[in-house]
Amino acid sequence: MQYLILAALLFPPWWNAPLPGRSGPVIESHPAEYVFGQEAVFSASLAAAEFPQSAQLILQDGFDRTVAYPAEIDRAGDYRLSVRRDLSTGSFFPFASFDFWWEAVFPSGRTVRSDPSTFQYADDRFAWSRLEKGRAAVAWTDGSSAEAEDAAELILLALGTVSAELEAPIPERTALYLYPRLAELSSALGRDRQGWEGAVSDPASGTILIAAASGAGGRRPLAVLIPHEVTHLLLGEKWTTAYPSLPLWLAEGLAAGYEMEGRPEADRAIDEAAGAGDLIPLRALCGVFPAEERAALLAYAESKSFVAFLKREYGLPALRQAIAAYAGGADCGRGLDTAVGKTLDELETEWKKSLAAGSAGLSSAWILVAVGALLLAGVLGTRWWIRRKSVRLSRPRENAGWTAKNG
Repeated sequence: MQYLILAALLFPPWWNAPLPGRSGPVIESHPAEYVFGQEAVFSASLAAAEFPQSAQLILQDGFDRTVAYPAEIDRAGDYRLSVRRDLSTGSFFPFASFDFWWEAVFPSGRTVRSDPSTFQYADDRFAWSRLEKGRAAVAWTDGSSAEAEDAAELILLALGTVSAELEAPIPERTALYLYPRLAELSSALGRDRQGWEGAVSDPASGTILIAAASGAGGRRPLAVLIPHEVTHLLLGEKWTTAYPSLPLWLAEGLAAGYEMEGRPEADRAIDEAAGAGDLIPLRALCGVFPAEERAALLAYAESKSFVAFLKREYGLPALRQAIAAYAGGADCGRGLDTAVGKTLDELETEWKKSLAAGSAGLSSAWILVAVGALLLAGVLGTRWWIRRKSVRLSRPRENAGWTAKNG
């Protein structure tokens, strides 16, 4: 007995240790509940002998970025922790997944943390059909599996092409969700989106959302929008939390440059603006694009043209070096210095001169790009048409009782 007393005197922390058969403070997290577009509720039970001084919910995205929300603490029974989030303003990106856990701090200074859980904010308002092909996953609510397979092939083709040029790693999984109409996509996003935008992506979760009609009319938008959004995902995969540091003209110009079909309306917009001297200064496109649709179209067209100019005149390695400089925190006006030895203003002057000189006709390089894009779109369109024709031809036999075995 005297040895136990001596040990207790020598090691006073024992006095604060849990007694045998009695555990210390424990937080048990409950599954997150939500009504899409309205509200999400996170809750947990806290078993503790004393009332916590404070508690918070921690959410972590795919880039390991965290955000903390103060928790309400209910004294009824075991302490209950809860956080309510208003989703009517679009707090979470649709289909993004998050890890989350709870932390409680006690008056003694002790902090208790729960085990992590996972929450996916899926748009459960629709019945989604799903298809996976390699590292591409496509979900749709309207249309056929053949069209979804075309979309998956576009994803894989864009992943291979863009990752090779930008030297960016290919994510393990790229998920595409095809909304039937723009109205449904806009309602899913809830905020920070203009009503005319037909596609958006979230690099942290590797997710793309596109409003595209089924049938032949939906293929052209996919050939434009899928490579565009895949480029954003790959830039995010390579630069993660530094990705937002890229000037918007650079990120959007790169993405627009990989689109597999042209945008005649954008070409007209930049031609008209250049002729009238109404081009938007590139410095004005470093961090934000105009909200109005026509001005935004011009901003995208300028960004695409300027990035193509840099790539053509100074080469892809210099462009990659400029991306790295911007991701490293270089100022928008000076980030090109290390790559080409000129400021943004100096290069903008050169670019504008090239627009004036090239107004009479396309360069041979652009002709090759245009021909390649048309050929690619034609191949995909032909494959889709053949697949559709084979399906139509097979239907009478299926209806007559034919099978693969006795056919």
